[in-house]
This record gives sequence, structure tokens and C-alpha cells, in this order.
Amino acid sequence: MQLPPIEDLVWAFFKVPQYVRTGVFLNDLINFIILPSAVLIIFLISAAHVFIPGILRERWKTFIALVFYMVIVSQGIYAYFAIFFQGYVMIFIIFAFIFFAITRFIPMKYWEAGAKVAAKYGEKSQDIKRLQQELEIKMRERERVQGYLNQAIADGRRRDVQMWQIQLNEIEREIDRLKIRIEELKKMP
Repeated sequence: MQLPPIEDLVWAFFKVPQYVRTGVFLNDLINFIILPSAVLIIFLISAAHVFIPGILRERWKTFIALVFYMVIVSQGIYAYFAIFFQGYVMIFIIFAFIFFAITRFIPMKYWEAGAKVAAKYGEKSQDIKRLQQELEIKMRERERVQGYLNQAIADGRRRDVQMWQIQLNEIEREIDRLKIRIEELKKMP
């Protein structure tokens, strides 16, 4: 009894269909087995990092990633991933090269400064948004208190008029403070 060639065993194990292969074993091995497997294992190591408790993480995450990899291969899901990845491998390599070039030619101190500026800008926009929401709430509160004040004036209740007027003045001060703070944040670089 003659054994099938090694190529047939490899393709049967990984369940990569005949119609996507080029027929050149070395090219197909790289495009459908080595590159997709490397990316998949890196992803699975990151995923295993989430599943394992902290104390066991360093010792077991590679093992768990390999178990996940073997399950994916044995269930036949790997072939779909390899076919998908093969179509986008050049885009992946181009992005990897661009990332490599940018991180090598731009010193880390500029990356850190850029990250700080981006974080500061994000915080600034969030602060402005939060203050604008607070301003809207105060404006609605001013309308409500103004209605109570007008009702107290119409009814001739002097004590209530004084109380609502004091509360209205406090709300007006808070509205002015919020408007000034929003303008200050908008002017900041």
C-alpha cells in the first residue's frame, strides 16, 4: 500500500480546498499555512491572555493559544481564515511596513508628545461637551424657576418672590460661569 504524497496530507489536515491552491507546494505552503498560522497564533495568544487569570497567564497562555489553534484547524474553520487572509496578505504587509517605518524614523519622544496632545484634545472636547450639557440643564432650570417666580408675583406672595428671585440669581451666575468656562476651553490650544 502506497502512502499519499506529503502535500496531500498537509492539505487534508488543514482542509484547504483544491480550487484555491496554485499547485506550487512551496507558494501554497507559505500563503495558506505559514503566514495565516503566524497571524492566527499571535491573535490567539492575545485572546488567551484575556481568558487566563493573572497568576497563570505567562505560563499557560501559549499553550491555550495552541489548543485554540488546533481546535480551529480540526473543526475546518482554519481554511476559511486562510483563504480570507491570503486575499489581504499584501495589504497586511504594507501596513506592517508603514508601521515599522514610522516607528523607526520618528523618535519615541515625539510619539509620546503626540499621544499627550491627542489625549489632551480628547479631554478638552469631552469637557466642552459635558459643560454644554450642564449649561442646557441650567437653562431649563432657569425657565422652570422663572415660571415659579412669575406665578408667585401674580399671586402676590412676597416671601416666595424673594426666595425664587434668589434662586434665579444663583442659576444666572452658574449659567454665566458655564458660558465663560466653555469659551475659555474653546480658546485653549
